[in-house]
Amino acid sequence: MYSKPKRTFEHDFPFTEIAFIVFQFFVLVGSIVQYYKRNEIQYLFIAFVVLLILMVFYWITNWRNKKLYFKNDSLLIKPYFKRTEVIPYEQIEGYLLRETYSRYGTGLDYHIHIMLKGGRNINLIKEVYPEYERIQDTLNKLGIKYLGKRQMKWKYKGTYARLTVYSTTLVIILFLALQLIKFFK
Repeated sequence: MYSKPKRTFEHDFPFTEIAFIVFQFFVLVGSIVQYYKRNEIQYLFIAFVVLLILMVFYWITNWRNKKLYFKNDSLLIKPYFKRTEVIPYEQIEGYLLRETYSRYGTGLDYHIHIMLKGGRNINLIKEVYPEYERIQDTLNKLGIKYLGKRQMKWKYKGTYARLTVYSTTLVIILFLALQLIKFFK
């Protein structure tokens, strides 16, 4: 039933996530050091908040950045900070394209969701993989069932998507303007 392409899809290096995690780690260490030097409770609060932020970014980094190995009889998924998960092709019900919001282009995009038996799914984010279009071709060559497209049903989704793109652009411009003001001050 399944043909035998052996294919690997690597994600781009998660520079933003790693840089943020490293920055938060330094803030955590700095707040703990300051607590021991000054013995003020607000540094423990800062350390607690930073720890929560680190846990969230650990989860986000693993959710977004997965290396995919298509083997003869199974799919191997290696998240960035976790161990490899082996999924036999028999456990895969199929895959669908789900419409989601994006910061790029029109603000709407389709991401691949691999649906597993038991209700679990694996999300593959388009912006992370340089060869994203080939993932769908590989799934088709393996004989994994295409379950169709799932679109959002909200009537203002187009407006919200454009607002997302424009606000991201505006934030970047304002950040650069602030840096220029600081530089020339």
